[in-house]
Amino acid sequence: MRQLRSTGATDQELLDAGLACKRELPAGGYRIRDTFRDRLVFPIHDPRHPDQVIGFVGRRNPTKDADERNGPKYLNTRSTSAYAKSDSLFGLDQLALHPHAMTAVVEGPLDAIAVTLASQGAVVGVSPLGTSLTDDQTTLLAEHLGRTNSAPLLIFDADEAGDAAAERAATSLLQTNHETRRVALPRDTDPCQLLSDYGPQGLAQVIGLTNGTDPRAQTRPGRTRRVRSHGHAPPAR
Repeated sequence: MRQLRSTGATDQELLDAGLACKRELPAGGYRIRDTFRDRLVFPIHDPRHPDQVIGFVGRRNPTKDADERNGPKYLNTRSTSAYAKSDSLFGLDQLALHPHAMTAVVEGPLDAIAVTLASQGAVVGVSPLGTSLTDDQTTLLAEHLGRTNSAPLLIFDADEAGDAAAERAATSLLQTNHETRRVALPRDTDPCQLLSDYGPQGLAQVIGLTNGTDPRAQTRPGRTRRVRSHGHAPPAR
């Protein structure tokens, strides 16, 4: 907040933008506190106007436990006149800037960044912001898919929760007449972890972006096909 104040931002502007919050003091009154303290923060852009930032999402310090003091894994800007997490998607602005890129729906912002980095922009990761894929988010995503005529990949965490989230996403997109393809990762992994453990080449190999493999292969209209990483395992470290 010191940096923003030094540029002329007032406390009220910081509160209105969701970058600061009020903390009540035991003796009465309050103090202004940084909403995203001790977090890695990413901007959320308006997909229709990619140069405009409408909110932020912050990843909790991985060394901190999830509790009342440290907060959830991902923390979003509270709802404002410009932003609501239920009808926004992280990474969708990149799809607007790269209209020929493939789309990969993932669980979290860091997973979205991992997929985009590993593919060098050939596949753009898109994620909800702390929710399952909502009807408004599905509609927003379908607008892009309608322009590119490409079937999205579903690259969700390889655990029970990820399996359930992928099924919900596939069902939602099927209602907009969009086929999907599930890329099944090695069990108990996620795209961000694979990028960290094996690097961009390793993640690209797992999701089928190497050896001339096109992830759009083997899709079927009106249904979701689950394929386990095109038979590839992560490369040995």
